[in-house]
Amino acid sequence: MKASSGGAREAQRSRATIDVPTASELYRWGLIDERRRRRNRGVTRVFSPLAISALAGLAVGGLIAATVRGDGAGAVRLALAAIATANIVVVFATPYRMYWRSDSALLGRLPVAGGVLFRLAMLRSLRATGFALLPSLAGAVAIGVAGEAFDVGIRVALVAVASAMMAGLLAPAACLAAGNIVASDKAQAVLDSFGGELRAPKISWLGTLPGLVATAVALLGIICAPWVRLESTLASAPAVFCAIGAAASLIAFAWAYAAADRVLLLAQREIAALDQERLAHIDRSQASWLERLWATAAVSAGARVIYDKDAALMRRRFPAPYFVAIVGIALTWIFAATGEQGTAVATLFTLAAYALVMARRLATGPVEHPRLLRALPLAPGAARRAKRAAALLRALFWCGGAGAALPVFASNIAVAGGLAGAALAIAAIGGIALAEP
Repeated sequence: MKASSGGAREAQRSRATIDVPTASELYRWGLIDERRRRRNRGVTRVFSPLAISALAGLAVGGLIAATVRGDGAGAVRLALAAIATANIVVVFATPYRMYWRSDSALLGRLPVAGGVLFRLAMLRSLRATGFALLPSLAGAVAIGVAGEAFDVGIRVALVAVASAMMAGLLAPAACLAAGNIVASDKAQAVLDSFGGELRAPKISWLGTLPGLVATAVALLGIICAPWVRLESTLASAPAVFCAIGAAASLIAFAWAYAAADRVLLLAQREIAALDQERLAHIDRSQASWLERLWATAAVSAGARVIYDKDAALMRRRFPAPYFVAIVGIALTWIFAATGEQGTAVATLFTLAAYALVMARRLATGPVEHPRLLRALPLAPGAARRAKRAAALLRALFWCGGAGAALPVFASNIAVAGGLAGAALAIAAIGGIALAEP
């Protein structure tokens, strides 16, 4: 009797066993979901991450090849600016990949360990880093082949690899540390004790720590510029800084990999709960005076209700970009005025990439739910016109305001104007396409 009851319990236990998906399986399922979602995006379905990366690589390589013979130092600055821009975009998208994707809430409820979720986040981060490497290495190839400066091209490639390591390895580790702060009341209490009465929202750490990594990526390009131009030796400070960045990325990744099991799942659930609580809070956000003025000129009466709703929700749900954009415009003018044209270009194209991210947010939850939108009694195309107007305003204000600094202070006005126009075109045309619900 005991043997039979033990066998029954064993059979019941085996039936209750759940096949837990691995990180690679979750990664493949996510790719399938991305392809299905892209098929419903109209003309933008052709802009896959690989296609965007290839187009960016052709543009960067062609521009540097056209510049390198007449201005070798300028070509190096453009190559380093392209590296910084591509990897900063990867860094700032890391919190989204780990905590705010459309499937993040579902993943947080699955019976999987935090280590599985971290390996999934790393697969997605390395994929994004690989796409960013293509335009980064295009500059190195253009300098080495078109400029016949193979030593310089190799050093540009080394900076690109070190930057990619910081974006692909250090940024996820920073996001994991930020998630640990969000999920741990003890850690939050310790940090709050240093701030006194001034206490930032817990979730702000998900922007602060990746922001520090993005700053380090930008500094890497600035500090290594003399070394890349063969003005210093391999044992000089820029090369050492490059090696330190790569080593710090590996050490941070090792820590994050070991801590993920006890940190990431709790962090993901806590962030999802805080996000719902934040969205449930009612405040009186509304369009700014510039957005209202633009609506008067560019938005029809039938589309105004969607435009005003989007302006209020975007400011309430994503307040940081409105501050970051002003800072980015000011920094672009400062860099251009002080002769740091490469850094100014990197800042400008980072703003263009950020404008594309904000344009896509206009068409997805929580700002918009296409199924609910189709049920509203709106005129045909009203929502599309409203969202396109919002995306175009952001492109004109962010990229137009920042890009105007390049031809004002540049020695080669034609090249500077072309770069400013390219950033504006990317933000405007891409934003209009991505804002389609």
